[in-house]
Amino acid sequence: MSEEKDYWEEFKTYAVETAIETAFKAIDTNGSGTLSAGELVNLVTMVNSFHDTKINPTEDQMKILMLTVDTNLDGVLSLDEVKKLLLGK
Repeated sequence: MSEEKDYWEEFKTYAVETAIETAFKAIDTNGSGTLSAGELVNLVTMVNSFHDTKINPTEDQMKILMLTVDTNLDGVLSLDEVKKLLLGK
């Protein structure tokens, strides 16, 4: 039973990471491999399209999010930084 649980946990992690990577690539409209502040707004818009509860952060909240998640302070978000935000890894 433990092996089966481990398998499903591993599968779930893989599926979530794959979904994040796919969404990241779709939102990275200029193909830079990073998300700008404008592209981050597109991410929020995409999330809103899938949920009844609308998340409407202010411009200041978006800036704070960028500063918090942008750990290398290059002004954009890498896939790794987004994964850390969403997965806590």
